[in-house]
Amino acid sequence: MIVWRLAKPDLALKLDGETSRAEGGRWHSPGRGVVTTARALSTLVLETMAMLPGNMRFDLPLLAAVALEISDETSIRRVTRDELDESPGPSELRRRAIGDAWLKDGVIPVLEVPSDMVPQDTLILLDPLHEAFGRGQIRVVGVEPFALQPQLYVKSKAPLLPRPPR
Repeated sequence: MIVWRLAKPDLALKLDGETSRAEGGRWHSPGRGVVTTARALSTLVLETMAMLPGNMRFDLPLLAAVALEISDETSIRRVTRDELDESPGPSELRRRAIGDAWLKDGVIPVLEVPSDMVPQDTLILLDPLHEAFGRGQIRVVGVEPFALQPQLYVKSKAPLLPRPPR
């Protein structure tokens, strides 16, 4: 399986999860790093644009699109939207509990989770401390320059339409 990662060009080949370690993320608490990828680069673009701080949205950085190959024998833990909805507690806490348990367990190198931006798609989270990286089961197969497009941001002050029910 080929997945994509967006990173600053100087960090393109660093798959240590360091950029997410300090603050954590939607799917893990601070203290452990995760490498966030997606099967579709377009899904990752939307996720990235949604998470960019407001001051960066009009001075968008040049990035690198990194293609990674995950070998077929690599185990994947899949989280369905139904599983997430059935878990007790607020959504953010449920996500972090699932991700933290996956990282603590350390057995499976890949966690596939629902995308917030594209409900029909998923994000592929990689545990950079897993031995699958050292065995070549997860490896970089390409890097190319990538520029985020400012046209993706709504410039109007008109309210957005409500999200349709699932």
